[in-house]
Amino acid sequence: MDQVWREAPVAALRLTRSGPRLGVERNAVARAWPVADADWQQLALAQARCAPGEDEVQLGPMPLHCRRVGLPDGLLLWLTPLNPRTPLPPPAADPLHAERIALLRGLGRIGLYLRDIVGGAGRWDASMFEITGLDPAGGTPDWARFLAECVHPADREALDRHYQGVQHEAGRGEVHFRILRPDGQERWLHSLYDIRPGPDGQPGQLLGVVVDDTVIGQRVEAGERSMTERDALAEQSRMVAQAMGVGFWQRDGQGQTVLWDTQMYRLYGRAAGRAPPSMHEWIDEYVLPEQRDSVRRTLDADVAAWASATLVTVGICGDDGVLRQVRAWTRRYERDGQRIAMGMHLDVSEQIRQEALQRDAERSARASREKSAFMARMSHRLRTPLNAVLGFAQVMGQDGQEPLSARQRERLARIDAAGHDLLAMIDDVFELAELGADSAPPTRLPVPLAAVLTQLREAVEPLARQRGVALRLPEPPAGLHLATDRRLLGQALLHLTAHAVRRNHPGGWIELRLQAEPGWCALELHDGGPALTLQQRELLFDAPSQPPAEAAHGDALVGLDLVRQALERLGGQVDWLHPQATDSALVVRLPLSAAGSEPTVVPRLSLLCVEDNPVNLMLVQELVSMRPGIRFFSAEDGETGLALARAERPDVVLLDLHLPDIPGQTVLTRLRADPLLAGCRVIALSANAMPEDIRDALALGFDDYWTKPIAFDHFLAGLDRLAAGPVTAPDAP
Repeated sequence: MDQVWREAPVAALRLTRSGPRLGVERNAVARAWPVADADWQQLALAQARCAPGEDEVQLGPMPLHCRRVGLPDGLLLWLTPLNPRTPLPPPAADPLHAERIALLRGLGRIGLYLRDIVGGAGRWDASMFEITGLDPAGGTPDWARFLAECVHPADREALDRHYQGVQHEAGRGEVHFRILRPDGQERWLHSLYDIRPGPDGQPGQLLGVVVDDTVIGQRVEAGERSMTERDALAEQSRMVAQAMGVGFWQRDGQGQTVLWDTQMYRLYGRAAGRAPPSMHEWIDEYVLPEQRDSVRRTLDADVAAWASATLVTVGICGDDGVLRQVRAWTRRYERDGQRIAMGMHLDVSEQIRQEALQRDAERSARASREKSAFMARMSHRLRTPLNAVLGFAQVMGQDGQEPLSARQRERLARIDAAGHDLLAMIDDVFELAELGADSAPPTRLPVPLAAVLTQLREAVEPLARQRGVALRLPEPPAGLHLATDRRLLGQALLHLTAHAVRRNHPGGWIELRLQAEPGWCALELHDGGPALTLQQRELLFDAPSQPPAEAAHGDALVGLDLVRQALERLGGQVDWLHPQATDSALVVRLPLSAAGSEPTVVPRLSLLCVEDNPVNLMLVQELVSMRPGIRFFSAEDGETGLALARAERPDVVLLDLHLPDIPGQTVLTRLRADPLLAGCRVIALSANAMPEDIRDALALGFDDYWTKPIAFDHFLAGLDRLAAGPVTAPDAP
């Protein structure tokens, strides 16, 4: 560690005695002082007769403080001005380090590089091209080209594995490998690198240096490495470590001899004119108060036991006022009967910050998963009983053998409307409604416009009546059908109309006007509420749902961006009727359907439903009975369903995911593994309507995913699509 005192930013004088001769050596800072050689010699002769300690000395015209440190072969003098205002030439900025770096680069022995983690693109300095022998005109090779054209074939796989393995977190590392130059020369390289995070906090760039250790590497391979070469390699590695921000220090076992290199001074913001601190001075001056006692106990105990190594990570506040996290490593050993301690300090503030961010991200992800799981469970529990309510209400309304009276139909319609309102509220609370952009694609079927408006009236009229707002809906022409998803459209129109009711005032009105266009139906929504400003218009559709304070005329405005997204997914659109803010009228344009909603004739189809809930199973059976061409089987658990599937070989299996014996996913896996059921289509039927549940099920291998409560039109349309497709399952024997 002799190099430490030579490069320290404090003036130092080393005295060595060999017989009667006294050797005197000054470091770079001392050589820069305007002092005659005779004055240096006089100071050296006077101090050589003194024991280790401290006192005041005179160097030519300058009074100095001198700390004498004992060395095995002499003394080391640390010299600092008694008057800090004494003008002295500034110390050279690490001159030997810069000279050696320049020398090594000039000889083609060290090169600098920068490489992007994503994509592998890189940038080299001129020395990298000299080391590898590549033509700079060809540009810096990306990672794949570097492996193929430069790296020795025997080292490619290991180097690539190392490179891929270090890309996941910021930090420092090193690797040895060989290259083959275009002229056939083999070279041994030693790379030290620093992986730095990008703007998103993830590892973004790899910055490093390459040292050409060819001569040493070849001799190591031949078993001829010398002490000088080992020292040279260690010196190169030390310089590279300093370039990467590692500070080195050394002291004797009694803590009197303290040596700091330049990087240590930089790390602690310590003035160049101050001597390095002892261990306890370091603790008192730099370690944060709340950690001082624990750090002192740890280091005192390890020094007393002369432990071989100590590693502590502490918070420090440098003389520059900057708070840092420093990882301090100490190694202790004995040499020639003397105890020596040496080590290094590394600023790990960014690494610790990234680790904290990573922990926070993991906690957030875990909380998000737990919240999603809770929401999925609650959604399943709420939607399952609602499935029976809505399902049997639809079955009763479609029952041709036992038709209902007009009064019963009116009551049933209110039950159905209230049930759908409840379902809409469940979807809104759990963010599961198909207004969300991640939901499954909507099913577009011919839907009578009259039925849509009737459902809208039933849903909005109670709220309008409560608010004292008149609701005016048109009578659509007979036979006018929309090509849409009935439930999703009804929910979007309900949001728009309910919003108009809430922002109105008692005695106000809402009117929906119908305008027929070629291939389109335009619904104009007018209301008697106050006109919206341009800023309010922007907030209504373009901003998140963060309503301002409640207005005097009614409820606060709410964002309707999800309504716009839902209508766009249906092939429609919503916009302001008038570009200028003269009123609040909206226009909704929806595609028309040329076909009616009569069911088509269904060819033969065999269907197995595996469902443990008897109410849900009964509902499925009732709906399937409306398609006489479908042969129906059912099972109440997974094992029975598998046995029935092997016996009947159905074309389609409707499979609940929550079965009493085995999960539905296990049933799917075993169905897919049976060669006799290779052509069977398996559809998940579940109340879990979270978008991630649907994505996971489809990724697992389900052909489709149908949610509960079962939507009447969707379910029958799905059966029609299945029946219209090719029947690939083999016939039963």
